[in-house]
Amino acid sequence: MCKDTAMTSNIPILLISGPVGVGKTAVGHEVAEVLERDGVPHTFIDFDQIRYTYPRPADDPWGNRLGLQNLVAIWENCSRAGALNMVVAYVVEEHSFIDSLSQIIPGGQVTIIQLSANHETLSARLKGREIGSGLDWHIKRAAELSAILAADSTPADYRIATDNRDVIDIAEELASKLQWRRR
Repeated sequence: MCKDTAMTSNIPILLISGPVGVGKTAVGHEVAEVLERDGVPHTFIDFDQIRYTYPRPADDPWGNRLGLQNLVAIWENCSRAGALNMVVAYVVEEHSFIDSLSQIIPGGQVTIIQLSANHETLSARLKGREIGSGLDWHIKRAAELSAILAADSTPADYRIATDNRDVIDIAEELASKLQWRRR
C-alpha cells in the first residue's frame, strides 16, 4: 500500500483497455510522449509486462494479483522520482480490476478508455506483431474480447474506435480526457 500522502492524493490514472491487437501499448507509449512533450510528470505501465510469470496460481490464471503487487512497487518508486500521473495499458473486462486498482493506489482517479477495432483490423495488426507460435491464439482471443468488451456492463468511461486512425491522433484525444496533475 502507498503510505506517502504525496503518492496518494488525487492521482489521475488513464487506463487504456481494449481487445488484443487494438493498440493499447502503442497508444500508451504515444500518450506518454504527449505528456512528456507537455511537461506532465507521469509513468506509463504496460500491465501485461508486470504480470506475466509462469507458473501462475490456479486461482489467478492471468497473473493479475502479481501484477497489482508489482504495480504498487513501481508506482511508489516512480512517484518518489516525481511522477504525479499514471497511464496503464491493460484489458479490463470487469469492475473488480478497477476496484483492486483503487485499493492499491489510494487516491487514484481511474478513467477507463476502451479502444476498439473491427476483426479485420485486429487480425491485420496481430499478423504484423505476432511473429511466433501465439498468432492463432491472439486472433481467437481478440474476437472473444471484442465480444466481451462490447457489453454495456464492461467498464469504460469512453469508447474510441481505432480503425483507420493514426496512433498520434488517438493519443492526443486520450490525453485530453483527463485533468493531469502538474508541478
